[in-house]
Amino acid sequence: MPDWTPLQQLKGHKRSVICLDYSSRSFIGGNLLASGSEDETCRIWDVRTGKAVKAFAKQGAAVSSVRFASKASISQFYMAVGSKVLVYDMRNSDMILSEASKEYEFSEDEINTIDINEKNSFLCTADDRGEVKVIDLESHKLYKQFRSKHKNLCMAACFRPKKPWELWSGGMDNTICQWDISRGSMVTSYDTNQTDPSAHQMVNPPFVYSLRISHDGTWVAAGLGDGSVQVLKLEPKSKKVSLKRLNDAHGTLVNSLAYVNPSTEPLLWSGSANGQLALWNLDSLETEAPIQQSKMAIAKLNCIEALNIDQSQILAAAGVTSNNEGALHLYDTSQ
Repeated sequence: MPDWTPLQQLKGHKRSVICLDYSSRSFIGGNLLASGSEDETCRIWDVRTGKAVKAFAKQGAAVSSVRFASKASISQFYMAVGSKVLVYDMRNSDMILSEASKEYEFSEDEINTIDINEKNSFLCTADDRGEVKVIDLESHKLYKQFRSKHKNLCMAACFRPKKPWELWSGGMDNTICQWDISRGSMVTSYDTNQTDPSAHQMVNPPFVYSLRISHDGTWVAAGLGDGSVQVLKLEPKSKKVSLKRLNDAHGTLVNSLAYVNPSTEPLLWSGSANGQLALWNLDSLETEAPIQQSKMAIAKLNCIEALNIDQSQILAAAGVTSNNEGALHLYDTSQ
């Protein structure tokens, strides 16, 4: 398994970097990468220059999730800090922003991830109480809340592209849930416990640590605690769902996923806490083997994000160095 050499290292975070979001077109420019850290700060980087273009002062707790607005015409930027979602107005030209323009505090426990739908009309949160909340970004009110379905921490929630009322979540109860936010009800759920007796089983249970949906809304992938990836293919014109389990690529929990975009094929990167990476072509999984594997020099990997810069496929990887400082590396995956 080859070791990768970083194309660039974005330095500034004093402690572990735990979340990323990339925007090819945002209110303050293109090719921007946002990072949130346990050092209680957030930074926005221009990945072409490797320099920070915005920084957010200490928030009082770790920044657990960050999101650009889904439309470049919208000036808001969103981050989860503790049980709150903070909204910053990017029309403020200051380099360092210290005061949020709005706060949403609908969660009763720490938020693990946030996501925003394509129309930028709803924001969802997944929290440590196992609850999923949907906030109306126009009325600034709680639109829907899904309680008592996840029996443990809810680690991730995300909207499905092309399906404005569909939301997915995954948690530490070995469950992936599909929700209808217009009706406020669960559509179905999937148990991530292996049913194949021949499957390689790690000691760790298959908790859902990460969840991503492809840009065309066809694929749902969940990174699991047993080192595998659960993949669901959603047929666009029917209710048929195909399930596939990707085993044996990772020796420890899969905490990060990223789809390559644009791509003519459904390509998915998976990353585990020990820095191992695997690239999968989801359309050709007959061998159930990754088409590429590598290892990166990060003491602990927390998250990845796929970028497209001038037709080059770049992978951003965030975590912590052996000195317990924040690590944020960019890799050219086309090499």
